[in-house]
Amino acid sequence: MQKIEREQSLPERFAQRPELRWDALFNDLSLFASLCLARLIVRRTLRRQRQERIERLKHLQLASARDEACE
Repeated sequence: MQKIEREQSLPERFAQRPELRWDALFNDLSLFASLCLARLIVRRTLRRQRQERIERLKHLQLASARDEACE
């Protein structure tokens, strides 16, 4: 019974104090922006590491091919 009363009181509380809705909205937007920024940072880092690995592998293959040609 208390749970039902609590659920009914939430919209009433937001209706009485509209700044609570704005606070909740800004908190949600702040969280969303933080998650998007974190995702962007991770994607860029992983892409850079992948490119560096590809470059290292190219140099290793070129070095091994050059050594075989010298023999």
